[in-house]
Amino acid sequence: MKLSLGPAPTTWGKSELKKFYEKVAQCEVDTVFAGETICSKRDVLSIGDYEGIVKILKDGGKKVYLSSLALVATEDEFARIEELIPVFDGIEANTIGILNLFEKNEPAVQGKDLIIGPYLNIYNWKAAEYLKKFDPERLIAPFEIPHESISDIIDKANISMEILGWGYLPTAISWRCYSARSVGRSREDCNKVCFSHPEGMLLRTVDGDDLFFINGLQVLSAKTFCLIEHLELLDSMKVGHLRIEASKEHTPEIIEIFHKALSREIDPAEAAKKLSPFAAHGLCNGWFWKEPGWKYVA
Repeated sequence: MKLSLGPAPTTWGKSELKKFYEKVAQCEVDTVFAGETICSKRDVLSIGDYEGIVKILKDGGKKVYLSSLALVATEDEFARIEELIPVFDGIEANTIGILNLFEKNEPAVQGKDLIIGPYLNIYNWKAAEYLKKFDPERLIAPFEIPHESISDIIDKANISMEILGWGYLPTAISWRCYSARSVGRSREDCNKVCFSHPEGMLLRTVDGDDLFFINGLQVLSAKTFCLIEHLELLDSMKVGHLRIEASKEHTPEIIEIFHKALSREIDPAEAAKKLSPFAAHGLCNGWFWKEPGWKYVA
């Protein structure tokens, strides 16, 4: 089982992203995903910026993939994706239109790898088997499906899968922007208010419990999803890659802990203790066990 690093789920700005990927180039991950998956207005990097980031990461021995938007609203947004694909080793397709490019063998995707992204919501082996006609390198599991479903897809569709091992859980995505609405603006006239909340806007229940982060168009869990204590099960399931969600702080340390746990330098229970300080609002993994998502099964 190899480690991958997912794209930044929130917006940090150009200089912070560049510094972040310089650090990641030295980390023990096999694959790095970059790109804006939530809102095109937050994509602050030029093609030249992406070329520089990809070079740094490839010099560090990584495979580098573009993660596409989950919701494409305009032709310009899709054209931007097509323009960026040649810079990368391949693309994580989070919108169905990307598959059309591969089916037609468009110039932008020739010689590029395809990874089926989590936002395409592949819940069963028949859907996964159908997508094999596009010759994907692997499929990334939706965030809410239990381990039995993941095993079923791997076994019956005979396809490699990547699953989330650490990070906030995406729970919803919308055409409307909550961050903009919270200050009386529309999505079209948002003034990029989300940049004022680089880790999202924390929402609590009426009882004061931390519940969600509002991430522009997206809702994220306040608790951090974690499977570090279940590496033996994941190995028996033949999971190919374990994804760590990028975070502005502590990503290198989190990667190092997962790497040591995978290489048996530390046991999973010890790894969980080392990771818990990086989960400010607690840990969860309930969906993986057919439990309420906020629960944590140790």
